[in-house]
Amino acid sequence: MLAATNDYEAVLIWIRTRHGIVPDKKASMKVHRQIDPAASESPLDWLNYLSHTQRAYLKEAERFMLWAIVQHHKPLSSMAMEDCEQYRQFLTNPLPQEIWCSKRHVERWSPLWRPFRGPLSRSAQNQALTILRSLYTFLVAQGYLSGNPWVGLSLPKSTRIPVIRGRSFTQPQWAFITAQADALPPTSAHQRLRFALRLYYTTGLR
Repeated sequence: MLAATNDYEAVLIWIRTRHGIVPDKKASMKVHRQIDPAASESPLDWLNYLSHTQRAYLKEAERFMLWAIVQHHKPLSSMAMEDCEQYRQFLTNPLPQEIWCSKRHVERWSPLWRPFRGPLSRSAQNQALTILRSLYTFLVAQGYLSGNPWVGLSLPKSTRIPVIRGRSFTQPQWAFITAQADALPPTSAHQRLRFALRLYYTTGLR
């Protein structure tokens, strides 16, 4: 059910189905980049206006596609479960580094650019494999592939440290803190303090 004639076109169709930016945001980006909003666009111009989600998905899909072609001489659509298992291990330490890893802040147009910066953390590995599983699920659902090789693989176990509840404020303690903050004189510093306290509490920032 896809009009794609190759794997990369199929990936781009999948990216377009992910949550993108709203039209107002795109128009604002054009103004910021000094691009005429009325100018005609080429078929791939939309890649310059991706949301954070779309960029993250495209990055992981391109990484896997590059690895499949360079390491295994296979297209993305021919990867088997054993290949996916090898890629899962590869993410823990992308070798050889001279082929796969570069320093930070190297632009994609540079000959020094590489798709990785080094081994991925457990959470980054989890994200990468979850995204690739989603990609293949989409391709199977659209009839582009007959099966999803990622289904049989488990994700890396998380190493996230659980929250120690004894280090958190109770509701009465938090009520006391906010009451004390609200009672401070109305200076700009105290306004910033009150804003920061509520921001940290609401978003859970560390």
